[in-house]
Amino acid sequence: MNKMMVRDVPHDSQLPQLSTGLDAAAMVELFDALLFHGDSRLTEVEYFPQRGAISPALRPKRCLIERVKYKPANNCLICYRLEVEDSRSGLEHSQRFCGRLYPIGQSASRFRRAQGQPLVQPKVGPALMHLPQLGMVIWSFPNDRKLLQLPKFSDGAYLKQRLLPPVVAAHLGEGWQIANVRHELVHYAAEYTCTMRVQLGLIQQQMGKEESLTLFGKLYENDKAAKPNR
Repeated sequence: MNKMMVRDVPHDSQLPQLSTGLDAAAMVELFDALLFHGDSRLTEVEYFPQRGAISPALRPKRCLIERVKYKPANNCLICYRLEVEDSRSGLEHSQRFCGRLYPIGQSASRFRRAQGQPLVQPKVGPALMHLPQLGMVIWSFPNDRKLLQLPKFSDGAYLKQRLLPPVVAAHLGEGWQIANVRHELVHYAAEYTCTMRVQLGLIQQQMGKEESLTLFGKLYENDKAAKPNR
């Protein structure tokens, strides 16, 4: 699969919308219309699940393109980081979106197929969006077309209650409990890998001990982590 620089936008007769998808300024306006203020030009947009109410205080400030994977005349994956500001509190946060462009008329079946994945509610907007006029399906992080376990991998409650207790027991022995979990995204390559840093606050009540533990976890597409390198 070809990787490309954003400044190198080729003419592709099968993907004429490529220049729009790779225009960060245009995508800020598009996300603003999709998520916050609406736009009569986007009457064909589909959301899954249906778009709920979003605070009117939220507004997009900038859009950064973090990753591009391009297959000429076939499709293009574009990963966006949208910086959003709350005008009431002044706080900012990021929401990642991964859009895949298909030849016009070929995106609807991909959108329907994606609805069968395990999906969760992101910070901003619905899990999936479909823009037929751009031939684009958009996944909202932590939803991902190929990293199907990413919603669990990035869920602090799941890490604390299900995934990490056996890891702690193997590392420190029985009797240790996870008191708190902090996790942050280290690296994300959509549809390929995701690396998280997890900081644990641990207690051993019987001995009155406390420990801290930092772990790094890497999620791979499908079951590739279980396959030995050759």
